[in-house]
Amino acid sequence: MVLLKRQNRWINKKFNELKNIYGNKCMNCGSNNNLEFAHVKNTNFNGKGRGKAHRYYNIVKNLDCYRLWCNDCHNEYDSYQKYINEPIWWGKPYIIVKGDIII
Repeated sequence: MVLLKRQNRWINKKFNELKNIYGNKCMNCGSNNNLEFAHVKNTNFNGKGRGKAHRYYNIVKNLDCYRLWCNDCHNEYDSYQKYINEPIWWGKPYIIVKGDIII
């Protein structure tokens, strides 16, 4: 049990360091509440239950495949993705929607 708590503290510290690299705010709206990493490109690491440490290493290995978004922006992106197959690049520096560039 002590080892598990130590591992959780370590991985939480690593995620906080990673969030700092991304600016510690939502890359879309600028919020700093309920931040989470979202897939924007496939890394073949999908689904829940794979473990937080595995997710951390996948993000580090594939920084360009993830965006740091608040929960609201992440949910909006995921909802939109159900209707199209192309990614939306929110935040920096433009949004691509079905091939049209909106600045």
